[in-house]
Amino acid sequence: MKNTEYEIIPFISIGDILFTDNRATIRNKIGGPFDNGVYDVSEITELYDYFPEKDIKVLYDKAENLNAVEFYNSQVTFPDVIFLNKNLFSFSYKDIQPFFLDIDNQLETDSIGFISHKYGIGIGIKGDGEDEDERPDSIIVFKNEYYHAYKS
Repeated sequence: MKNTEYEIIPFISIGDILFTDNRATIRNKIGGPFDNGVYDVSEITELYDYFPEKDIKVLYDKAENLNAVEFYNSQVTFPDVIFLNKNLFSFSYKDIQPFFLDIDNQLETDSIGFISHKYGIGIGIKGDGEDEDERPDSIIVFKNEYYHAYKS
């Protein structure tokens, strides 16, 4: 399967996907078969489309507006997720975390990765991040204030 490049412009676009696009437009832009469903977390309802051939999940609010796009580092595909001229999947977690710490002094870190609210990007890992070669497991790119809804 051909790799696709998704350049992140925070809070504006992820490749050719715009944060102003609706669900039907995004489905058309990503293309291919998808599964859809609903997450109900507390009082928040979130819709999703999962594109198994590309290993991409797209999250929407109840009105089908884009909330986030999550890319997975799997055997299915290896997308080029580019931010500030860096392909985020091509760096180890030990290299990419300091890069984000340099540009976002309010980086939110925990045992499964980090979130940059400043840039609308989260990096997830499966291990502890200490392995020199451990690559990100997932990258989520989200709209402004997305994670704040889950904290209230």
